Amino acid sequence: MLRAANDVKPLSVGMEAIGSRLEVRMAEIDCLLRSAWSLARNHGGPEIAESVRNSIATAEVMSVALRKAIRPMKKGVTSFRSAISTMRSWRSITDD
Repeated sequence: MLRAANDVKPLSVGMEAIGSRLEVRMAEIDCLLRSAWSLARNHGGPEIAESVRNSIATAEVMSVALRKAIRPMKKGVTSFRSAISTMRSWRSITDD
């Protein structure tokens, strides 16, 4: 288990850094898209609103590739959670 811990540590640190950067970037993009939509809807008229609507739809379509790329990582995180849950359950093995 110590070897596994040593193997996992660098990957874990890397995933944390990448995940944090992704979260910040997606929050920035979300804010921009929502602001653009609000401005277009409230002040831009129908043509501008439609143009912004199309841009948002394009961004959503483009996000598919990123979501597909992340899918294996999500499955790995689920497996890690399961393994951690199993390890935590070992405390109760000798409880009578």
